[in-house]
Amino acid sequence: TDRKYTTYWYTYKAKHTYLQITAPKGEKIHGLYLCFKNMPDAYQVQTGSGSSWQTVAEGDPAIYHAFYAFDEGVSAVRVYVPTDKSQVLGFNEIFVFGEGEIPDWVQRWEPTLEKADILFLVAHPDDELIFMGGAIPTCVEQGYDTAVAYMTFSNTTRRSELLNGLWLMGIRNYPIIGPFSDSYQKNLTSQYKALGGEAKVDAWVADVIRQLQPEVIVTQDTDGEYGHPMHKILSASAQKVFSQTADASLYPESSANWGTWQAKKLYVHLWSENRSEE
Repeated sequence: TDRKYTTYWYTYKAKHTYLQITAPKGEKIHGLYLCFKNMPDAYQVQTGSGSSWQTVAEGDPAIYHAFYAFDEGVSAVRVYVPTDKSQVLGFNEIFVFGEGEIPDWVQRWEPTLEKADILFLVAHPDDELIFMGGAIPTCVEQGYDTAVAYMTFSNTTRRSELLNGLWLMGIRNYPIIGPFSDSYQKNLTSQYKALGGEAKVDAWVADVIRQLQPEVIVTQDTDGEYGHPMHKILSASAQKVFSQTADASLYPESSANWGTWQAKKLYVHLWSENRSEE
């Protein structure tokens, strides 16, 4: 209730855990906006009361900010984890709406693009805003199908910042968020080791490109803008993989899943060579 997405609420690890929200007497719930901290393997949105609950929506565990509408209004709603596995359910924010227009800042994500005109490929949340925050909304305004992919979400607060920032820039298709843990190592050898190896990074980049089939790719500075090793590694991988995704024999797992693809252009953010004097 503090209206800060930097704080959170979560359950203990348990089976069939749930969060229930009951409207004040005489009022109805017309909308529920969930910003997850801890996502279970599966969840359901249910309405009802007591021992009688009906599932009205199956949640998508890949989407961490989700909105559910109840056109007729309901007296009570709960987020319920149906699996027998003990799990944690947690939220950075929960917004409950009465009758009326839902604010524009409430995110109603569409599925990840199947085919992108342009892909912005970055290491962390905030890299897309700091280094490409002018290009992304410009592409959206010009009508290009614009995708953003991240190596890591860093932490749950930054994941919410990531989604909030993209929504504000006009992105409506859910981004790709990679499996890597965030870290800052002293050298590239240690950084590759922390990420699981160069081959793992290259395979992920190839998978993203083949999945989204972008015409143009924009990625980070060869020198990592300010020397960040994760930025350097991502930029090196994008430049290496760019000409390899058309070869089905390379990264065969993603080739089997998505087929091959050759993007037309790759732009690298060379910040130090292109600094504005203003």
